[in-house]
Amino acid sequence: MKTKITLFLVLIFGTLLAKKDTICITLRPSAAAGQDIDARISTQVPTANFSTDPDFFSATWTCGSAGNCIDRSLIMFDLSSIPASATITNATLSLYADNASGVGMSGSPMYGSNDAGWLLRVTSPWAINTVTWNTQPTTTTNDEVIIPQSTSGTENYSLNVSQLISDIIASGNNYGMMIMQQNETTPYQSLIFGSSNNTDTNIHPALQICYVIDSTTNDSSKCITLRPSAAAGQDIDARISTQVPTANFSTDPDFFSATWTCGSAGNCIDRSLIMFDLSSIPASATITNATLSLYADNASGVGMSGSPMYGSNDAGWLLRVTSPWAINTVTWNTQPTTTTNDEVIIPQSTSGTENYSLNVSQLISDIIASGNNYGMMIMQQNETTPYQSLIFGSSNNTDTNIHPQLQICYNVLTGVNSLKAINHIQVYPNPAHDKLVFKVDYALGSELQNCFVELYNSIGEKVKSVELSPYQTTINTDNFARGLYLYRIMSHSSLIQTGKIELQ
Repeated sequence: MKTKITLFLVLIFGTLLAKKDTICITLRPSAAAGQDIDARISTQVPTANFSTDPDFFSATWTCGSAGNCIDRSLIMFDLSSIPASATITNATLSLYADNASGVGMSGSPMYGSNDAGWLLRVTSPWAINTVTWNTQPTTTTNDEVIIPQSTSGTENYSLNVSQLISDIIASGNNYGMMIMQQNETTPYQSLIFGSSNNTDTNIHPALQICYVIDSTTNDSSKCITLRPSAAAGQDIDARISTQVPTANFSTDPDFFSATWTCGSAGNCIDRSLIMFDLSSIPASATITNATLSLYADNASGVGMSGSPMYGSNDAGWLLRVTSPWAINTVTWNTQPTTTTNDEVIIPQSTSGTENYSLNVSQLISDIIASGNNYGMMIMQQNETTPYQSLIFGSSNNTDTNIHPQLQICYNVLTGVNSLKAINHIQVYPNPAHDKLVFKVDYALGSELQNCFVELYNSIGEKVKSVELSPYQTTINTDNFARGLYLYRIMSHSSLIQTGKIELQ
């Protein structure tokens, strides 16, 4: 599984201009600086406090003659700098594998075929230096976050905790979060991350939060909800299958991905394509949040009856499509191309009738930025092992309650200079190698005063900030790591222009 830290990048560039102030903070405490924020609790010694452990983890393991032992961990970041009236636009908790850990399976901190976890909001007080298994605080499953089954023994995780942080702020009581295994009965399962006590500060937990504070009663942000129905002439999805690779399945009641058997033909693979109409969103918009809701079709006539989410390895991918296709003609043989950039994980199901709510903020941002809306594709992560499926209602389903739904919030640049500047600042080359040039149109150059160019790397760190010259600014990128970067051009507190640059 690929590490996903791109959500924070969406937050950085989700600045609400002129009408709202967006503030982004990164919390990465270190016990060495007096910021011990996590503690482990264990059934192995239920009265002991483990607040100085180098690891922050959940596990189900054996303890010799004592039988199985269960480990959970608690974490609490200081959110006091965030006003109670703030609206969280996005929040990401990054947890990093401790590959040198002295517990669990040596060299494989993520271990086991069923090591998926939960991240829960804590609902009662606890103290880092005294908490034990016997005195652990209460939690709630409301808005719990799935920690997906690992696909690598050294995997890092980036978890969308926007709703959890919003819940903490709204409750008025910050008691932090708890990590635990989804399966606390089968031994030899672990998720072991570096804690705030770890000597390697690079693997300390990091919480990245962006929030908005209204500065006026009028703002430039908008939210739209798209929930098409084929009955209204809004067919937006189609299935493609190896079973009949030349056939078009655009009227199916289901939108799904599956790996199944096809009798003597052996295994069959099913994927699906979906494309919402985004034409109402201005090209200059900044996506602040986007959620794709997919609803289980419990009455589906395909897959396992009564269990549309089926299989022990049914996790999927949601990919951005990068070439044209037509709903009424697309087939397996003519399917469009896709990119894995900013792909979204569809986690392993935990229920046969599970609904999914997927954060697609970066995918929608990519579509808007590309200028070409070719939609998205759903596919299985494992397309070799049969009897795995994720079956949702499509726009053709007779039950309109299970049609796909896309909710998007965005803001539009305001201010004369901001609007005039769009597309008048050229950024090249892209991809870049040893230098990056920001060239301002001659007619606009004299109007841009006190402007700065900021560059951010793939984990949201600001790596460069330089003042924008009236007509041309060159940044030397020789010493930068290769990869994807985002830039933003600011004038005081107003955002003028953003974009992506690839360094090769």
